[in-house]
Amino acid sequence: MTAPDRIWAFDYDLQDEDGTWRNWQCWTQDSPAPLMATEFIRTDLHAAEIARLTAERDAAMAGRVKVKPLVWEAFSYVSYTAHTAFGEYVVEVDEDDNRWGMWPPHFGGCEPKSWHELEDAAKAAAQADYEARILTTLEPQPITVQDAARALLAKNGAAINRLVEIADDVYAAGASMPFAIGSALRAIAEQGGR
Repeated sequence: MTAPDRIWAFDYDLQDEDGTWRNWQCWTQDSPAPLMATEFIRTDLHAAEIARLTAERDAAMAGRVKVKPLVWEAFSYVSYTAHTAFGEYVVEVDEDDNRWGMWPPHFGGCEPKSWHELEDAAKAAAQADYEARILTTLEPQPITVQDAARALLAKNGAAINRLVEIADDVYAAGASMPFAIGSALRAIAEQGGR
């Protein structure tokens, strides 16, 4: 038997034949669920969906957004802090165990979020946490056709001008425009882009 992808759990009260009220807990794989039901998704599917969405977001934003690095200040000879808009990161050495702890903003508690063998590793973990917090709030802006055309012209202006010259010559000789453009592309490819 395989586990369902998701279930809806709920409880309700029913009166027995003798008039006694009993509480029943149930679950169902069917949707829609009763009004007061709670949906549960399998942990592995939830993690996979988060990973898929994160990968999509990261791919869309690759090269377009960069998070500034944290700036570390010595708080004492065994700890450093980095101030951000939403709180303070702390890395501190546990001198007894000779390992570094990392506390993100508003983490609370005596134990750090993570332990690291080296100071640089603790600072890198803080930077990764900081970047993840920032990037999860951003959404890539769609690129317009005009933006794409401007970028293409800026990067390949000379090649595009040559394409237009060749296409004009072929079109002037009586060929259709699609044929002229195709001929111009082939000519440029054969010339090595000169």
